[in-house]
Amino acid sequence: MSLTQNTHPNQLETKLKAIIDASPQPSAMLLSTLGSLYIKMKAWPQAQALFFEAWRESPKDPNIVYNLAITLEYMQQYREALRFYHMAIQNSQNSRPLFDTQRLSLRIVELEAYMSE
Repeated sequence: MSLTQNTHPNQLETKLKAIIDASPQPSAMLLSTLGSLYIKMKAWPQAQALFFEAWRESPKDPNIVYNLAITLEYMQQYREALRFYHMAIQNSQNSRPLFDTQRLSLRIVELEAYMSE
């Protein structure tokens, strides 16, 4: 049985935070798992902080970079979001991303158009 299966988000948050706090250097995967939970909870500042930390641990992981960009966009930090969206596309060339790169390319065009208005 996985940690996330049938667990209330608040309980899962508590468990993940305890594991992270007990780890001298938490893995990017663990940090991004809690960050993803915060995205689902729409706790954007907390998600952003965790994805920045995960990115420092694993800067080439396109999924971490993509999720970081999402948090930046939701926090209306559009220039930084674009920078990380582009980085996610670039990093996805060397691994299998969990996101649709074509949809992301369209989102980049939309966001760039919005920024130029």
